[in-house]
Amino acid sequence: CGHCQNLAPEWKKAAFALKGIVKVGAVDADKHQSLGGQYGVQGFPTIKLFGINKNKPDDYNGARSAQGITDAALNSLRSIVQDRLGGKGGSSSSGKKSSGSGSGQKDVIELTDDTFDENVIGSSDIWMVEFYAP
Repeated sequence: CGHCQNLAPEWKKAAFALKGIVKVGAVDADKHQSLGGQYGVQGFPTIKLFGINKNKPDDYNGARSAQGITDAALNSLRSIVQDRLGGKGGSSSSGKKSSGSGSGQKDVIELTDDTFDENVIGSSDIWMVEFYAP
């Protein structure tokens, strides 16, 4: 597909830019036709954004550029964060509970001299760290 070949370098740029922030995948719809049918794919390339509700992904109809794709991914993240701040919940992919729930792992990871470098400095993830005095 010519359109798919044109998208490929932009898709790879977006994947690189979003690494560690949003996972980017691709499905060979010739080999895995049932997946395309399951999500209503009728033409190629089709981009779907699997946010909070994995059973009902959003169709991406924006620019077929790395910038357009990354903007859509970041807007989806922003929406998830706003929902959580507003108390609408939504589960994270790790299954962690919202703070104050009393069950599951804590959302805030307690860091020490022994764990800071390994968790923060040695990670490709973005961290926000609060330095506090009890």
